[in-house]
Amino acid sequence: MKHGLGCGDVQRKLREGELTAAVEDHLLACEACAALVVRHLAEEDAPKASEIDALLASVELEIDAERGALVWFRALSTDVRWLLVMGFFSALLLVVAAVLRRPDLADVTASTVAVFGVYALLLGVIVAHGIRPMHRLELDGPRRAVAWAAVLSPVAVALLGHLVPLGRPGPAQHDCFPLGLLIGTLLVGLLRVVDRGAHRSDTAALLSVAAGGLGANLVLLLHCADSRMSHVLPAHAVVGLVLGFIYFGPGRRWQRSDDRR
Repeated sequence: MKHGLGCGDVQRKLREGELTAAVEDHLLACEACAALVVRHLAEEDAPKASEIDALLASVELEIDAERGALVWFRALSTDVRWLLVMGFFSALLLVVAAVLRRPDLADVTASTVAVFGVYALLLGVIVAHGIRPMHRLELDGPRRAVAWAAVLSPVAVALLGHLVPLGRPGPAQHDCFPLGLLIGTLLVGLLRVVDRGAHRSDTAALLSVAAGGLGANLVLLLHCADSRMSHVLPAHAVVGLVLGFIYFGPGRRWQRSDDRR
């Protein structure tokens, strides 16, 4: 390998308690060894040699069990996977702007543009947190706070719409909720595909749900001109909450039954 250390050398140095720059370079390039270190740190105890071998064997079995496109997607670098998700979503935005755009899109207010920009920035940050490399441990508390802020921000915008109107009330679109749910589901599915942990962490799953809700509301800002709370709240803002209910309710039960198979 280019980094000068093989998996066996890294295992030996870990047993000896060494964590050198060469070991860190190897962990950045080897997902199996990185996952081994993550598990070791989670246990907070120095594993015995036999435990290290068992953990490595289990990681290898998990990697061997996945074949095809999933492995290829998850093997891409973090930056490439981020660009893949954001590029896919940008393409969805372009399709909606070209085919399903609101009639007053050329005359939207500054407040609409500001909300759109905040949603887009928050979406990019959440996607970056959701697909981070597995060996980069981050505090779950702040990440959950960001995720919940993203889920609830469209609700807050809908409730405060009378203070910061997103334009003159226009004709309501009757397909807003199903369209938003479709966009959100596509985003959640793609994030699960490119997440190397496959959403085994509830925090990672919550981040993907938040991204799906924000993405849906971004699309609906381009699609629907109705700014009334009576429409925006039930048809736009709650998409993220519904995605969370589906994912952590029936969806989670389906995932567990699928894992048992």
